[in-house]
Amino acid sequence: MLGYKKDELIGKHITNFVDADTKLKFRKIFPELLKGKTLHAEGTILHKNGHKVNILRAAQPILNSNGEVEKVLALNVDITERKKIKKQLIFEKEKLENIFNSIEDGITIIDQQFNVQYVNLKLLKDFGEYKEQKCYEYFHDRKNICPWCKNEKVFNGEKVHWEFYSFKNRKSYDIIDTPLKNPDGSISKLEILRDITDIKQANKIIEKTQILNNTLLNSMPYPIMMINKKRKVVAANKIALDMGVIINDYCWKGFGKCDFLTPAYEKLIKEGKSDTPGIQCNFCRVDEMFKKIEYTNDPCVKAFGRLWDTYWYPIDENTYLHYAIDITDRKKAEEKINNLLKEKEILLEEVHHRIKNNMSVMISLLSLQLREAKNPEVISVFLDAKSRLESMTVLYEKLYTSKNYLDVSINEYFTKLTGEIIQTFPNHHFVKIESKIDNFQIKTKVVFSLGIILNELLTNTMKYAFPKKKGAKIRINISKRKNHVMFIYEDNGIGVADTNKNESKGFGLFLINMLVKQISGEYKILSEKGTKFIIEFDIK
Repeated sequence: MLGYKKDELIGKHITNFVDADTKLKFRKIFPELLKGKTLHAEGTILHKNGHKVNILRAAQPILNSNGEVEKVLALNVDITERKKIKKQLIFEKEKLENIFNSIEDGITIIDQQFNVQYVNLKLLKDFGEYKEQKCYEYFHDRKNICPWCKNEKVFNGEKVHWEFYSFKNRKSYDIIDTPLKNPDGSISKLEILRDITDIKQANKIIEKTQILNNTLLNSMPYPIMMINKKRKVVAANKIALDMGVIINDYCWKGFGKCDFLTPAYEKLIKEGKSDTPGIQCNFCRVDEMFKKIEYTNDPCVKAFGRLWDTYWYPIDENTYLHYAIDITDRKKAEEKINNLLKEKEILLEEVHHRIKNNMSVMISLLSLQLREAKNPEVISVFLDAKSRLESMTVLYEKLYTSKNYLDVSINEYFTKLTGEIIQTFPNHHFVKIESKIDNFQIKTKVVFSLGIILNELLTNTMKYAFPKKKGAKIRINISKRKNHVMFIYEDNGIGVADTNKNESKGFGLFLINMLVKQISGEYKILSEKGTKFIIEFDIK
């Protein structure tokens, strides 16, 4: 064992053959031997060639007739290989535990008496520390064996795959139980627990989503289908199924009923070649959709005596969604509405034409009366009336020949109206018009009242304000702040003698006063270096 010959050992002290640590250990236990005790200790003895030999020493004191220790009988057993094997076993055990602890699944070993022999780090995190507990105590907080226990099957050699929900930690597990043979021949249970809580919750969400999607699809009042590139229906809602669509069959066969195939496709089907790629209805736009990888629409497909608004939506490279909305009744309603609109336009044109004719007739009658009148005051009244009618004709034509009958752009309307009213006066070349009009829209009723007011003011200015004509200027400013509108009209003419709007007896001012009240506004007149009208009102 040590490589020495017998005569090389006899007479030598044992400490000559051990290292320093073993020498110290032997010195500590030697007094116990002298007291008559039998001792066992591990140590190291040096081989003759210098390497160390691990030994297990059993020392037995030998007593003389007086009961005193006379000699010590020592038995040294070479345990070097045993130590290596033990070290290797410890290494393998630690490696296996490291593997088990690095696995995301839980691992436990349970014996036939339900004792927990091992749990890895995952289960320690999920269920906490265990102390010589039964499996039903540790995993389920139960005092008795679980009614769902699989141990009997496992210990009979069966592999069991099952699931359970832990009320202890509120998690779901997918479990595999396998028989595990121990070195002594006994059987334990190796149990692998995979946490599927998130998967379960995701499946519930998916299931709810599927139910919701099916509910939504079946609530749609038109046929919807999911179709693959071979034109086979993968899924469909109830309306599509009621129309003859068959899952896993061709869309052109169930939905199209083979009524819209080209002669070439019909020939292929008669020859039994319905699986030929590309067979489709003549209105199908799937190839276009897959080429662009975006939804494609045909807003008016005639099929089965109805009109359809049809859509193709790509879902992935092999599948698309197709649905068709029956727009027959809507198209009929639109056609009816369009006809009514045309009738309305014709009627409005007729009304406008008659109103303009009536105004022309009135102007002609006033002209005839002017020829007969001799009194200068009467002539003046007729001229004013005729002038107002002519201006109102311009106003009406500008207002009611526009496309929008409800709202009118103030800037566009008053800019054009001012120019056309001024053009009716022979002295318009001598007057400079300055206007600043905000661009906003206002109701037609209000615009008409403002137009008559502007006509009255322009007419009075052009007739009476500029007897000398030089430097004549008119300013028009219409502005809007939130809902408040300010209308300012001013000229640099001779001004008016009477600025009291309540006492003035002129018809023009009476007309302005009445129109301002109609739009719920207020106005005032200033006469400083000309005449200035300020009208203010709110719009809704």
